Amino acid sequence: MSAGARSFLLGVLGIGLFLALWETIGQLGLAGISWPPLSAVLNMLADEISGARARVSASPPWRTWCRRCAAVQIAWPRC
Repeated sequence: MSAGARSFLLGVLGIGLFLALWETIGQLGLAGISWPPLSAVLNMLADEISGARARVSASPPWRTWCRRCAAVQIAWPRC
């Protein structure tokens, strides 16, 4: 195994160990309520992303176009 491949694998192992410890500490409550489990954080992020996508897709196309025009006017007010 080359030195680069070994370094890469050790990095992946370290990140995996970090994420596993994060989940374990959160699930067991070893750091109190201020340390949520990784799964709870990822679920919250997924809910936020899906909610934002739903809000964007539910808005009419003209509203998105008007927002873009307003952004251009703010950026270049003398156009």
